[in-house]
Amino acid sequence: LGPDHLIALLDPGHTHKWSYEFRVSRNGTMHDGRFHIGSAETPQGKQWNSGAKVATHSTAAQWTAELAIPLKRLGKAPASGSVWGINFWARKPGTPPLIWSHKIRWWGFTDTRQAGHLLFE
Repeated sequence: LGPDHLIALLDPGHTHKWSYEFRVSRNGTMHDGRFHIGSAETPQGKQWNSGAKVATHSTAAQWTAELAIPLKRLGKAPASGSVWGINFWARKPGTPPLIWSHKIRWWGFTDTRQAGHLLFE
């Protein structure tokens, strides 16, 4: 992906059972993965394909990314009032990672027990 990248993590229903990861680079490359949390079951990881689309815009000083994620590929589309787990991680060379919702390091980023809440209205 390169040194600059952003990771968005979703946990549909905030069940702490599955985590869906979307890694996006400054140049628009995307990798996605699906991980079963706290299980001996082999994760699908990067073998899973969400069908998400990405667009990025970059200047010398900054960059932005827009993700279009087909939410039905994450189980089912959320209903009004649904709460999902969500987290973001940004990496930039020469700086520590920026994590939106704090995590305990040994749990790993794909473990969503400390993810923030995304409320669908």
